[in-house]
Amino acid sequence: KFSNDRQFFSEVALYVDTVMHNCTLSIETFAEVYSLSGKSITSILLHSPICASMFVEYAKEFIAIYSRTAIAHHQSLLSSRAATMSKKNSINSWQVDMKCAKGALKSNSFYMDMNLKENKVLKNVSLEDLKKRGKKQEKEDDASSPRMLLCDEDSEGTAEEYHNWPEGSHMHHEMFHHQDTSVTDPANSLVKALLQGQSFTAEQLQEAFVELHPRYGLHTMYSFEQEHEKAVCACFCLAALVTDDYDSFTEPQQETAKLHPSQWQELRNILKWADPTEDVLEAAFFLLAVRSLGKCRAVTRQLPREAQKPEEALLYIMENHPNVVPSFARLSVAGQDLVCLAVELQQGFSFPQMLQGENVPANLLQLQDFLRQNGGEKILKFYIVFLLGFLSALQGGTGSLFMTHANAKNINLGLSTVQYVLEKEPGFLYWMYIYQRGVLLNQLARSSYDLAILRLACLCRARNAQDYNQLETAWNQLGEHQQDVLSTHFLASGIKAPAIVFEFLPLCLERAKANPHVSVLGLLEVLVSLIQATWVISRSQKITTIDLSNLAAFITSVQNSFIFQSCLQRSKLRLLKHADYQLDLTEVNWNRVSEPPSDLEVVANSVQAILQRQRRTESPTISM
Repeated sequence: KFSNDRQFFSEVALYVDTVMHNCTLSIETFAEVYSLSGKSITSILLHSPICASMFVEYAKEFIAIYSRTAIAHHQSLLSSRAATMSKKNSINSWQVDMKCAKGALKSNSFYMDMNLKENKVLKNVSLEDLKKRGKKQEKEDDASSPRMLLCDEDSEGTAEEYHNWPEGSHMHHEMFHHQDTSVTDPANSLVKALLQGQSFTAEQLQEAFVELHPRYGLHTMYSFEQEHEKAVCACFCLAALVTDDYDSFTEPQQETAKLHPSQWQELRNILKWADPTEDVLEAAFFLLAVRSLGKCRAVTRQLPREAQKPEEALLYIMENHPNVVPSFARLSVAGQDLVCLAVELQQGFSFPQMLQGENVPANLLQLQDFLRQNGGEKILKFYIVFLLGFLSALQGGTGSLFMTHANAKNINLGLSTVQYVLEKEPGFLYWMYIYQRGVLLNQLARSSYDLAILRLACLCRARNAQDYNQLETAWNQLGEHQQDVLSTHFLASGIKAPAIVFEFLPLCLERAKANPHVSVLGLLEVLVSLIQATWVISRSQKITTIDLSNLAAFITSVQNSFIFQSCLQRSKLRLLKHADYQLDLTEVNWNRVSEPPSDLEVVANSVQAILQRQRRTESPTISM
């Protein structure tokens, strides 16, 4: 019997292994009861990657809201006021489930795509009124109340209800480069104090860059809270580097993995080389604050199709919707130029991709050409200042969880490489970086063949000699022809010889290691077939880019080795734009992810294994 009109309970049990709940189902009359398990949900979602993506996003948000609610409710019960809480005001488990479900639904990007509220339409957004409202309204609600976390029955379950701006709200940016100099700019004051060794508080940062406001800002408006945490973290990490605050930077790191003081000094030396001015730091903080806006589906779906990639989206918003990013207009003209050029730079060059060996020497050449045409070292230094904050905050948190001893090795090496991009030949810089990565793995490259394997090690995110040895074992199980195909691919520079850049290949390799039905060896064999199939289309271009994000999702789900090995036969290569493609696994593949092996497939796999062993044992015949 349910004491209300709700007909379900303990939804959270679908998403976590163990959960405590206080709902009891008692028998009074004959009725049918259905239970839904996480396993059965998974079996359904395996056949639809889009639905799976939507459901995973919903489940993560459900758990986050559930956790916050449980903590707040527990704290309220411990308080003296909660001890006398009336039955009317108490929170039942079914209420928790309903509110969590509603909150997770309303903040889901797929739901927001289909149900975009008027206050979230870009032309209606205005953060300018935020400062006028002051802090008065912020004190009206008790944030510790569990009912505040759950919201009212008619609320959206998110912070969206706080964005109903008053009638008459308007934009204050009539000109793209307009600046209001009638009042003291809090962002400029913050940066000046920072250069004098004084850090800032979260409240000061939010006042300086209203886009980061935890309640009224962009991330909350579009339910992008995780990115808000990363943006705030990035600003504080950059500030710690400027003020030489090693302790706050490394505070969340475990002692065994902690960033070494010598590595900290390397980061500081890179920052000193960049020698950031007030304009540079203010522009860097702004870019760190709004960078993720271009990844928000609820935002990009409102833009023209050609402006829906992250970098293009951010540039479009800054130029056409200044009301969404009011802090941009307060930057100096020089600061605005730095931001725009840094975003444009990332359209052709991705530093994280270079760190993983994902891109090619030609991408460094593109970076070099762009810098020489757009301000040279000035833009390069700004980009590196931005990277120092961005990379430090990849895992969010308070302080840098990501910039540990192990991660800093590769990052410092990569930043040092990019520092010389205007002085050295791009091919030399790229392969020197790969060579040095080998040194960190205790593997000295003595030939181009060795460099090819080391680049693959970067793609596999090998962190030590053990990781490298595991990769080498898989490599040695390939046939000689397969090794030649892969070596030629990994050594192609895109400068002289055409090159293929497989985006999301590191993610594919990571997931292949975790799936016994795929394995790194199995993925490399499929990669050989994909390289051979795409050589024809890649010959006419110096760089051909192929997006493997669908393959990465497929690798996570597939439970049949033969289905994976033959997946390319049921896939399509879809042209996105000039020389940019996406590998589409098609519905036929997804319908077979959980298909059990047949007798014929077992025989085929056995024959394939025999042929592979035979190729490895046969030595080439040399004719005299």
